[in-house]
Amino acid sequence: MKINVSVVGRFHAFNLAAELEKRGYLNKLITTYPKFKVQQWGIPKKKIVSKLSLEIYKRYVERIGVFPRNKLENIA
Repeated sequence: MKINVSVVGRFHAFNLAAELEKRGYLNKLITTYPKFKVQQWGIPKKKIVSKLSLEIYKRYVERIGVFPRNKLENIA
């Protein structure tokens, strides 16, 4: 069985994905972080799907105040 892990941001998902990778269960890690940052957890580049544009958009929207921070988290 192979497992996909998907997360907006980081939280504990990178640690989870790293442990799954060590045991041979990780299929893909889908995140809004850049690949070079995720590789610090020992996850191979080929197993990382980076949606960096979503992270940039989220931070931009939070900064200009379109949605209060807690409202944006409830949408995701």
